Amino acid sequence: MPLRGIAEAPLEALFGEDNEAICGALRARKVQSVKELAYVAAWELKDWLLIPEPEAEAILARSWAACACQPNSAYALAQNVDEYGEVPPPLPSLQVAFGGSLKGSFVEVAGPPGVGKTQFCLQAAASTSARGGEVFWLDTERTFSPQRLLELLTAQVDLDGRGSQDSALQALEHIRCRTCSSLPELQSAVQEIAECAYRRERLPSLLIVDSIAAAARHQEDVRKRQAALNQIASNLKSLVSSTSDAAESMEASCPAVIVTNQVSGDPTSAGYKVALGHMWHHAVNWRLILRHESGGSSALHGPRSCQPDRAPIRTLVVEKSPCCGPQAIPFFVTSEGLREIA
Repeated sequence: MPLRGIAEAPLEALFGEDNEAICGALRARKVQSVKELAYVAAWELKDWLLIPEPEAEAILARSWAACACQPNSAYALAQNVDEYGEVPPPLPSLQVAFGGSLKGSFVEVAGPPGVGKTQFCLQAAASTSARGGEVFWLDTERTFSPQRLLELLTAQVDLDGRGSQDSALQALEHIRCRTCSSLPELQSAVQEIAECAYRRERLPSLLIVDSIAAAARHQEDVRKRQAALNQIASNLKSLVSSTSDAAESMEASCPAVIVTNQVSGDPTSAGYKVALGHMWHHAVNWRLILRHESGGSSALHGPRSCQPDRAPIRTLVVEKSPCCGPQAIPFFVTSEGLREIA
């Protein structure tokens, strides 16, 4: 097995099955994976294994190499699109910002209750499955709605000129949902997907967690909550960073990850705060804030034929992005999904 891409693997991936004594000694020190070994100091490893320091440094060098991302050219990354890899963003302006697809992005969608976070996820799921992509939804708030998905899929296949109930039902089969009633359950589900990536198995085109804050708030032990969130963030980050590994295997793919989060305060002012703090903010590479616009309706903007009467206006704010500046995109929600206001 090549060194690179085994960071989350057990110690045997680095030392082999014949070095049970070394693996056992490390596990006795609570070092369970190659990634955890990379954080050990050389002098500590020397004392733990009773080996010379140069030998300890050589072992650590191997663990660092296993955890390092493999360099790749921008051209190779741009070409790394599998047959069913397209994950279209729900709004045209977002499609421009993301370069056409959410694939390879770790996206946080935050906002107050009822602003459209789940609708955003449902439309992304419908658009992905309508194009043949697999979607895996981790549901912590019982917000997953097959009926709404079927409604969106019916509108999607009609738009693509393939309109039929059978086409919509067939696309619905590409979407799977798993309910997670607690933070440990969510942690375990994300870990299973990360292990699939390690084994080079084919991943879904889109992974949705709705919502991360709902799972976290039920964990009262602060230290356990933070440790679980750290591991979830690390595993999700590794999934969208697996492009170089995916290029080595036709079965693997680099998914898009969408995680919904909650805010406290008013998103229309500077006084709001996204849940889970700085750690989560640094983990995601896109943060989209959804907010209600007070006193407005879509009937005041754009062509009347495209918009329902007095549909409440919402705004999507790109707060954090690796490739575009801040922007605000007004939109409203219809039976056919999110619609941008030109």
